[in-house]
Amino acid sequence: MPENQNRILIFGAGVIGSIYAIKLIEAGFDVSLFAHSNRFKTLRENGLQYKEQGIVKSIQVNVIDTLENEDVYDFIFVTVRYDRSESALLALKDNQSKNIVTMTSNSIGFSS
Repeated sequence: MPENQNRILIFGAGVIGSIYAIKLIEAGFDVSLFAHSNRFKTLRENGLQYKEQGIVKSIQVNVIDTLENEDVYDFIFVTVRYDRSESALLALKDNQSKNIVTMTSNSIGFSS
């Protein structure tokens, strides 16, 4: 576990955000995962479920569905689809966290 444990928020609980959350939790970081609606409820009830070598595993994660401006993290990783990036960044614009990293996915390219 890191000596000075960083607080990390993964903003987006899709496939990419979930994979990063699993790996960072396994590495010993203090990770929270931002999710909405049914995904929030499922994560609260079951944790993050994934398959490793054919075996379904589950790992508990702190999941939130509201982020206050005063909720400060050492790092926020924004892992949303391109069409949700603007709303995600607007939700974070007044947050006091110093390090926000965008990891936007786009299956159709960036020509627009």
